[in-house]
Amino acid sequence: MNDDPEKVDVLYGRCIDNSGRLQKLADAIVDTLEDEDLLDRQYDHVKLHATLMNSLFKVKDDSEENAVRSTFNAKPILEVNYTGVAVPFN
Repeated sequence: MNDDPEKVDVLYGRCIDNSGRLQKLADAIVDTLEDEDLLDRQYDHVKLHATLMNSLFKVKDDSEENAVRSTFNAKPILEVNYTGVAVPFN
C-alpha cells in the first residue's frame, strides 16, 4: 500500500452497495469457498472494490519483454469527485 497519490501502481475505486445485496452475495461466495476448504478467510467481509488502473497491464514498448510495474500519478484522477467536478486533494 502506498499513501502517495503521485506514485501508485494500482488504483482502486470503492463500490457503493446501497441495497447490501452485492455485499451479501460476495460474503456468501467466500463462506462457501471457506466451507469447502478452498480458502482461508482473512476478514469478516469482502471489501467491495474495482481496479481502475493497474500498471502491470500497461502496453509494453519494444524494450520490455515481460510486464513491469511502474508508478503513475493518480492525483488528477482522485481530484475529480463523482459529479465530475474537480475538487482539491489534501
